Parts: sequence; C-alpha cells; structure tokens
Amino acid sequence: MIKQLGRLYQKWWFWPLVCVGLALPAYLINLGLQTLLADEPIRALVALEMILQKNYWVSTTFGEYYYNKPPLYPWILAVLFQLTGDYSEWMIRLPSVVPLFGFCLTIYWAVKRYLNQPTAILSAFIGLTYGRMLIYSSFLGHIDILYSWLTFVGFLWLYEQFNKQNWLALFIGTYLVTAAGFMMKGLPSLVFQGLTLLAWFSYQREFRRLFSWQHVAGGLLLLGIVGGYFWKYSQYNDLESYFLRLWTESSSRTVAEKSWLESISHIVAFPFDQWIHLAPWSLLVVYVYSKRVRRLIWEQPFLKFGLIVLAANTWIYWLSPDTRPRYLFMLYPFIGMVLGYTYLEGKEKLPILNKWVEGLLGVVAGAMIFVLPIAPFIEYVRDEPLIWVKTGVLLLGFLLCIWAYIKTVEKRMLIFTAMLLLMRIGFDWFVIPHRYQTSPRTEAKMVTEEINRITWEAPLYFDMCAPYNEEVGYYLTLGRKQVVHRDSEDHDGAFYIYRDNTPVSLPHQVYFRFTTRFQNTRLKVIKFADKY
Repeated sequence: MIKQLGRLYQKWWFWPLVCVGLALPAYLINLGLQTLLADEPIRALVALEMILQKNYWVSTTFGEYYYNKPPLYPWILAVLFQLTGDYSEWMIRLPSVVPLFGFCLTIYWAVKRYLNQPTAILSAFIGLTYGRMLIYSSFLGHIDILYSWLTFVGFLWLYEQFNKQNWLALFIGTYLVTAAGFMMKGLPSLVFQGLTLLAWFSYQREFRRLFSWQHVAGGLLLLGIVGGYFWKYSQYNDLESYFLRLWTESSSRTVAEKSWLESISHIVAFPFDQWIHLAPWSLLVVYVYSKRVRRLIWEQPFLKFGLIVLAANTWIYWLSPDTRPRYLFMLYPFIGMVLGYTYLEGKEKLPILNKWVEGLLGVVAGAMIFVLPIAPFIEYVRDEPLIWVKTGVLLLGFLLCIWAYIKTVEKRMLIFTAMLLLMRIGFDWFVIPHRYQTSPRTEAKMVTEEINRITWEAPLYFDMCAPYNEEVGYYLTLGRKQVVHRDSEDHDGAFYIYRDNTPVSLPHQVYFRFTTRFQNTRLKVIKFADKY
C-alpha cells in the first residue's frame, strides 16, 4: 500500500488535487461563526435597507443617504438575501469566498495560456494562500476580492485583445469592466483603466490608438452605464454630495491629505509591508536576484506585461499613506506569477540557494508537528469539541506532508501549499471560535437581540447625538425587519438610544444600558411616556 501511495503522489495531478480538496474546508469551516466586523456590516446594512425600503437605486444606512460606494456590491448581497432568505454572516461572506476560487482559477487559466502549466498551478496556489489572504481577508465579506478579480479580468482582456489587435473588442471589454468596477468601488476603476492603457500602449508604441474611434466607443459605453445610474439616482436625491463623497473617498488617502511624517513613513515601509502580506511566498524573491533568472523574466511577454501593469499602478498606493493591502489584490497575481516562474526556473540553476529556501520553508511548516500536540492543553482551545480528534487529524496530515516533502523534491511547493491549508484549517477550528467567544462584537450582537426583545413592535430611533456603528444597526434592523432611523424629535411612546450621560427632560423610563465599541461609550435605551 505504501508503495502504491508512493507512486500515486508522484503523479503531477496528485498534489494540486490534494490542495484543492483542502482549500474547500479551509475557507468554509466556521465561515459564518464570527459576528460582522470591519466593513462587512456596512455592505450588509445597505443591502438590507434597500430591500426594506424597496428602493435599489439609493443606498442608505440608518435611513440616511450613504455615498461612500456605488451600489453594485449591495445589489449582489440583496439578490442573495432574497433568493435564499438567508441574512446570516455566512451568506454575507460567501460573495467574497466564492470569487476567491474564481480568481485563482483565472490566474491558472491565464498563466497556463501564456506561460506553462507548472507555473500556472503554483501561481494559482500562491494567489490562494499568501499570508494576508490566508489568515484575514478570506473570511471577511468585503468588496475587494470580487472587485480585484473583476479588475484582473480587465487586465487579461486588454492583453489578449491587444495581441490580436482587436481594438474595438479591447476598448469595449475593458470599459465594460471599468463600468462594473466603478459601480462597485467608484473612482479607483477609472484610475486603473487610465494608467494601464497609457502604460501598455505607450510601451508598445501604439499611443495613437488611444485617440481612435474605438477608444471613444468604449468611453461612451462607460459613460452610458455610469451616467444612466446617476440619472436614475438624481430622481431621488441631489448628486452633488454623492460626487463630493466619491472624490473624498479616494483623495483622502493620498499624500496630499496627510502629514509629511505619515507620508514618508509609509513610503519607506510600503515594500516591507507588501513582503509581509505576501509571506511566506515572498521568500521566493531571492531567485530574482540572479541575473540569469531576471533575464528569463523579461523574455516572457506575459510576465513583461504584468510588470508594466504593476509599475503603472503601484506607485499611487506607494504614495498613499492610507493604503490597505486589499487595495492591491488585483496586482498581487502578477507578483505571484513572477515568484512562481523564477522559482521553477531558478531552482535547478541555483541549487545551493534552492536548498536553503526549500529547507527553511520545510522547517517552518514542519514546526507544526511540535506545536499541535500542545493545542489540547491551551486554555482557550482545550474545551473545543473533539479537540483531540481535530488535533490528531491535523498532526497526521502534517506528518504525511513532511514525509512527502522530504521524498518528493520536484513537488515541494505544492506540498508546502497543502501544509499552509492545513494551518488554515487549524486556524478555523481553534482560533475563530475563541475570537467569537471573546470578541466585543459578539457581545454587541447579543445586545441588539436584547434591545429588539425590549422594543419589539414599538418605534426605535437613535438620537442624533448618540454614536452608532453599522454592526449594531444591521442586527437591530434585521431583527426588527424595519429601518432604524436617527431622529432628534422626541416621539411619545417611542424607544430611543441616547448617550447615558445625555440629560433627557421629558418623562421617560430607562429600559437598558450597554456600551459600544466607539470610544467605549455608554448608551441607554429609554422610552418616552405616551402622555406628558
């Protein structure tokens, strides 16, 4: 049996299949356990209020106009909510996780088409398992993974159609992607489109094509889609505040809006931050330092295109102190391709370096066999259901992977990928439940359940001076099936959420007190008397 297994894991398809099989549970286990955090409740609340108010053109939170993002992503959430009847954290995060797999399949398709299959497989798994994605972004229902996938598809369409010199299809396709991206995230899509077209057409000495009628046709398509939406929106609300906020959302993150100290600190730290976010795969950059390997990169037209796209678009984020790693997800695949290609080309040309790199990665992953046996004795993990079974399964998986890592030299990066996915499964089993139990957001969700129980079927408002956050708003709104507005009037018989230290002159009764995450503010739920 061991001999048969040895022959099986030597097959080229075996380890990719293992990694896919591990990726599905790795990114789905406990996906919906944690309460909403970061930007998740904003998107969910906008979608929920669209449904409740039966108006899909105007985005609101707490019944007030929301201008930060156009509505395409909330539309997607709203469709999923209504098709499934499921408004849970799981459903809110699914439009982020499913596109992640689509993103990696697209990377595989592109690299296989333009380079080769081994590089395609490795590049796709790098896109799936780099550090920022593996242990943070992949379990959040943010816009960015879907948006980045869409933007990346636009880059590929540009490259494909340029090679065919199919100019009308190129501009129509890329501007269609830009329109969809704008409807999802606003102005960044226009910047990606403009800088990428300018850089690639200039490099290819086809700058005059940017003044062609085909380009005009693409621009008119973008204008028609985006303009049509704003025309419809203008029937409900003035556009000036909307445009101003969209501009502020982008410009407020730039160097012009920050102090010199913040800007310089960011500029210096930026490349090192990206190294951390792309870890552990960023270690493969050492192969690029070989002149022989660098020459191979520039000889590949598709890698050259990727590097030009990187150069054209990265500088904006390098100069923007408020840059978040998720803003660069559409650019990371080009880095992953270069890393994967240089590793596969350089490991035979640089055997000593390769021995150290593969040895270091093996030691890092192999350390888990010493860490895992401790898990059942850690205080916040030991009460996890089936803790010994889960620890045993992970330990067995790591032992098999380490054995294969030693025996199968040519498949080591795929085996290392499998070990990363096993780490993620351990994270899902042991860390996420602990976060759920100890997170203040979990307490906030339980608070909203209590508030909804107290105020059931009575009007509920936030006082205009009371701080609020969207996760409280989402859970309150979901439980009540009606929008919770902010209001400064004192309605008789209505419940209000006030600051605890705010004096209230009219007759009322305090029903509940709680604390919000915003500056640790104490709030109270009161009800005004029916008659004064």
